[in-house]
Amino acid sequence: MLENGYWHARSLDYLGSELPRLLEWLRLPGDLVFIFLGALPILVAVGLGYLSLWSERPQAGATRPVRAA
Repeated sequence: MLENGYWHARSLDYLGSELPRLLEWLRLPGDLVFIFLGALPILVAVGLGYLSLWSERPQAGATRPVRAA
């Protein structure tokens, strides 16, 4: 059934051959989808947080309205 064991699959002879390298490159498009879709919510959250910081601050030279007592 099995000619070679686990250690053969981890050897440089196997990892340097063409099949594992081809499989690595074939994974790339799928990995990119998850990388970009995974980073998108984080970037949106950071951007919205940054914008909310600036929208809550008063402008330079602006005065606060005085409430009547």
